[in-house]
Amino acid sequence: MRNEPTSTGGHGRVFTRREILRGLGALGLLHLSGCATLELGLGLHSDRFEEDADLTRSYLEAFAATVVPGCPGGATCPGQALVDPDFPLADHAPWLLDDLRERSRARGAEFPGLSPEDRQAVVAEGVGASGVTSRVYTGAVFLTQIAAFSALYDESGAAPLIDFPGPNRGYRRSEITYPEPEEFLGRERSATGNPW
Repeated sequence: MRNEPTSTGGHGRVFTRREILRGLGALGLLHLSGCATLELGLGLHSDRFEEDADLTRSYLEAFAATVVPGCPGGATCPGQALVDPDFPLADHAPWLLDDLRERSRARGAEFPGLSPEDRQAVVAEGVGASGVTSRVYTGAVFLTQIAAFSALYDESGAAPLIDFPGPNRGYRRSEITYPEPEEFLGRERSATGNPW
């Protein structure tokens, strides 16, 4: 038997090249089998979304339009919450976008190019998946919906999806209050206001 090259691991353990290749092969099989926990933990996703801002924006806008029909696009797109470093899902956003891409390509097009019904089916497939995949998709849907209905990225403070016009911008006091609000207060029963 030939001497195989070795590598020293932690705690002085010596690994042969065969053991290293066997371990890497097992990791590769787990990756190919779709082990989302491993893919997320090791950051096994392509870098295309981290390198191409336009592609990322188109996927985020399509995802937001899928989970919140009628939501705005562009600078106020609620899908931005998925890549916002202030939210914990930002670490998993490249994996999520990559997974969306793979699921939608099985339907014959990129995710933004699919029909609304096909995009809904892709997202539903992700939400209905098992384990971590379902949790990431469900978290992405909720975060996008919260960002949309609270108008998180709209500087005006208006939330058109819930018919909230935003802070008072030009309303007269008579339009937003009653003319004599004191008449709606209860009558005092004593000089101190206590009923006894």
